[in-house]
Amino acid sequence: MICFLGRPIRGNEPFTQEYFGFKVIKIPLHAGFSCPNRDGTLSTKGCSFCYNPSFNPLSTFAPSIKDQLKEALPGILKKNARALAYFQTYSNTYGDVEVIKKLYMESLSLEGIIGLSVSTRPDCLDNAVLDFLQQLAEKYHIWLELGLQTAHNETLRRINRCHTVEHFVDAVERSRKRGIFICAHLIIGLPGETIKEMEDTINFVNNIGIDGLKFHHLQVVKGTALEDEYKKGLVNTYSQEDYLQVLCHLLELTNPRLILHRLVGEVREKNLLVAPRWTWSKGTFYQMLEKELVRRSTYQGAKYNYDYSLIQKFSEALL
Repeated sequence: MICFLGRPIRGNEPFTQEYFGFKVIKIPLHAGFSCPNRDGTLSTKGCSFCYNPSFNPLSTFAPSIKDQLKEALPGILKKNARALAYFQTYSNTYGDVEVIKKLYMESLSLEGIIGLSVSTRPDCLDNAVLDFLQQLAEKYHIWLELGLQTAHNETLRRINRCHTVEHFVDAVERSRKRGIFICAHLIIGLPGETIKEMEDTINFVNNIGIDGLKFHHLQVVKGTALEDEYKKGLVNTYSQEDYLQVLCHLLELTNPRLILHRLVGEVREKNLLVAPRWTWSKGTFYQMLEKELVRRSTYQGAKYNYDYSLIQKFSEALL
């Protein structure tokens, strides 16, 4: 079984159902932020896998924050659920601090919004933004989602992330103990990575003091540098069956206290997806994953090992 806060659960019972007593749904938003990996600050090429409109169709053009939320909220409220305003597209702590504050407060002003989930790069986290999120966390439910992808700097360079693992360590250390929940994003199957290197990444995030994880399988999207590599035969992707087996293995190693936000990636604009082309739906994948865990008589954290060695290695590099 997949574990929730250290104990096995059945089905996909969410963390928020137990934490609040009601269901909480994320509303993805495009707030018009950019990214230092695209605007020329670090690079103009972006990450090799990234074509944001494939993950959020609103990312090329979007209504105001309020209009985006107002479109989704009525259906959520009818279900007696509440919502988190999910600042998803690009780096949502990158920009003028006063503009950032204004957009966050605009989203929180609507009935039914109980907090924020803010996605960003670990090298785009100004202390002024963190201070503001800490203030908001006294009243609202706040998640900070940091894109790590892997704990290996060599891979980060290969995919043109233009940040390091040390940036992630620094971001986590400055964010902890502020009342903010921290989630790390990981991509499974990155170019050149072995199973051992993926295991190292899990061991790294297990013990660094975060609260949640998002797993994505590597997907090749049209218009990206990764597509060029794929067409040259330099990149492989997982079949749904193979990814299922790898994910089960990594879940066994995952700290059972980490809240799992996502276990499989999704390209919403299917015409943009080059590979892998799976036949299972997302819902079917979760059903098959649950069946496989039961077949193995295993669960999240079954082989978890509390080990500080990697944390010490990267923390020392900051001194």
